[in-house]
Amino acid sequence: MTADLSGLDPRISEIEFVLASDVDNPLTGPKGAPAVYGPQKGATEQDVEALDAALAHFAKVLEGVVGRRPPSTRRRRGPVPRAVSGTARCCWGRGSGPVSR
Repeated sequence: MTADLSGLDPRISEIEFVLASDVDNPLTGPKGAPAVYGPQKGATEQDVEALDAALAHFAKVLEGVVGRRPPSTRRRRGPVPRAVSGTARCCWGRGSGPVSR
């Protein structure tokens, strides 16, 4: 599987995205977004497992397309959730500027 990012405006690689949130959850896992927030929204245990697996697959596919930014090029400006920044970093972290986490 792959993701087709050919439709992205090439200028996006020159943009630094700074995200803000009041949560600090990883994308997946026991403290991940599906496990923590899914039940609040009515997700069953089986739903949470499916959501977690789908997000893990989504991140893996995007990482395979755009790669992963080395930790030394990331900056932290505050409590940006890994659930959000992981996706943003994976999708848009190709540029020369750092992506905050």
